[in-house]
Amino acid sequence: MKTLDRYLGITIINTTLMVLIMLVGLTIFINLIKEISAIGTGAYGIWGALEYVILDLPKTTYSFFPMATLIGVLLGLSLLAHHSELIILRASGVSIARISWAVIKAAILLLIAATLLGEWLAPIAEHTAENRKAILTSHGQAIVTGRGIWIRDGHNILNIQTVIGATHIRSINRYVFDNNRNLIRASHAESGVYHHGLWIMKNIDTSYITPTAIHSEHNAIGNWHLSLDPTLLRISVADPDEMSLLQLHDYIRYLDKNNSNSAIYALAFWQRILQPLATLIMVWLAIPFVFGSLRSMTMGLRIMLGIIVGFAFFILNEFFGPFSIVYQWPPLLAALLPIVLFAMAAYFLQRRVN
Repeated sequence: MKTLDRYLGITIINTTLMVLIMLVGLTIFINLIKEISAIGTGAYGIWGALEYVILDLPKTTYSFFPMATLIGVLLGLSLLAHHSELIILRASGVSIARISWAVIKAAILLLIAATLLGEWLAPIAEHTAENRKAILTSHGQAIVTGRGIWIRDGHNILNIQTVIGATHIRSINRYVFDNNRNLIRASHAESGVYHHGLWIMKNIDTSYITPTAIHSEHNAIGNWHLSLDPTLLRISVADPDEMSLLQLHDYIRYLDKNNSNSAIYALAFWQRILQPLATLIMVWLAIPFVFGSLRSMTMGLRIMLGIIVGFAFFILNEFFGPFSIVYQWPPLLAALLPIVLFAMAAYFLQRRVN
């Protein structure tokens, strides 16, 4: 039986990797086309776009993995059926459950590798990609250090300690210089919100500096007229794709503690927690397509059906996320619902096989 497990496992792993390479290759082409509009902005050129797309690959690979596993298992089993190998196995007394277990073990090996890629390498690569793009497109306007993000805006130098979102920042220092590069004003704001072209700051302490004296004042609220584009803050914003599961968990607790909306981060957290389960459900769903009443279909039609089902899962997963945020569904429910629906479909098809 070890020989059988090894043979089935190698077949499934090879076909799954082949499908994954095709999907990732197609994504690279699409993402490069999307980046064309940004090429020429600042120092962002063709090599910068290519670097961005390559660094985005780990996240793309992990997000496509459940669908690639479904199609890969379906393709692998279909090839075995096409060569009558499955018929020989069944005639030799090997049960469908035994074949299924061998397939699942191969999928688990792939899943372990994909999880390491998605939870270790993907967040680091994605964060690097977004930061590199923001720096290149900002004309050198922004840099990130251990003390937050630093942004040059005309005669202003801004230091932002915490970026909650593209329009919500905390602990901001502002330094204003004259034409001779002399510091004439230094301000600290507790928080700020971007609204209709203005940055509205709260709890502002300002020091006015002259050659002879320093004058200080406090304002509960004030408007800062800056040409700072909020999208530039993406260089420092905590994006769910750029965080590990542990970082997501801690950040959700931080947002909840500060009465901030954590729905997007909670959704990303549960989707990634349930990603391995979604992959195994896809494997389970692929098996009845080969052994069930659908075995009379041609291999091409069977693979096409698998592609449709895989994309349906991907689209449902992408749909229920924003839907749950808009209508304030529990993030866990939104992440779990597509998996439950496809698990029910797999169970129904498996019963028909049995």
